[in-house]
Amino acid sequence: MNSTTSSTLTQIRLVISPYLPPPILNLIKSIDSNPRVRTYVEHEPSMCIVMALVAIYFLSMIARFITVKKKAVEGLDADDPEGQVLSNIQRGEYKDSVVLFGVCGSGKSVLFNKLANDGQSQEIQTVTSLKANVKVTDGGIRIIDYPGHITLSAKLPSLLMPDSSSSSGDTRALLVVDSTKPIVETASYLYQNVLTNLQLIRAWQNANKTLNVLVVCNKSDVPGAKNWRRIKIQLRTEIDKLMKISSSINNGMDNSDGRNLNDENHVNERFELIGKSIDLDDLSHNGVSNIKLSFVEVSCVNRNGINEVHAFIHKSTD
Repeated sequence: MNSTTSSTLTQIRLVISPYLPPPILNLIKSIDSNPRVRTYVEHEPSMCIVMALVAIYFLSMIARFITVKKKAVEGLDADDPEGQVLSNIQRGEYKDSVVLFGVCGSGKSVLFNKLANDGQSQEIQTVTSLKANVKVTDGGIRIIDYPGHITLSAKLPSLLMPDSSSSSGDTRALLVVDSTKPIVETASYLYQNVLTNLQLIRAWQNANKTLNVLVVCNKSDVPGAKNWRRIKIQLRTEIDKLMKISSSINNGMDNSDGRNLNDENHVNERFELIGKSIDLDDLSHNGVSNIKLSFVEVSCVNRNGINEVHAFIHKSTD
């Protein structure tokens, strides 16, 4: 140990000593005077040990952060994760399909586990998923838990289409919302993947059926959780903002070629909602007559609202 380092450690010891209790001071004195210890560290051995422990602590925290972050997004750097998201979907026999969707962390997987196991309590650990989970219940309902990562949202509308593979052709959806968090990301998710998806809306219009979406206000047992009415108000406010942004962009575009944004020939275009404000009670006021939203408060901990969700997934659409 060079003299500069030894002097620095001495200064640290002198600065912190007045704030340390007598037992700690006695321990420092004992370490520094121990001939065996001084064989390995001649100057300020106690401070060397303290600095080493501090360094180990910070290195372990950095390593833990990197490991957790890598686990949370594991697989996102794999080739074409979007192409693998539906690889678990089974095409067996079933009556109807129910799709759970929503942003990451909303509690979809816990709710899926409870619904797929007929409400039986089962402890599970969840991580950010890159593939949809699926199970066909004893009642013949195919329940799909779709991952919420934004990079995987493009294939969600394909699962929300009228299902010609099922015996009844019915599909329903659960939009799972974390009632304890801001609604901004969920509003954008709903707006982009459902309310303005032209292919999805046209498919339900052509089928002359209604896509029923139950907005599940999850984690209602957590202190500070918003009730379904508050969630509904905030959802409407955020979608109104998105509608205004979309309207401003479209008004600023050059449509001199006469292109209609709602033309079926332009399948990659967005559906343009009409009206100044979204009407979540009756979307037909916004030009969407074949999508219906309803709301329920749910807790997977105390089972609040679980019976209502069960009733929803086992009923037929209009």
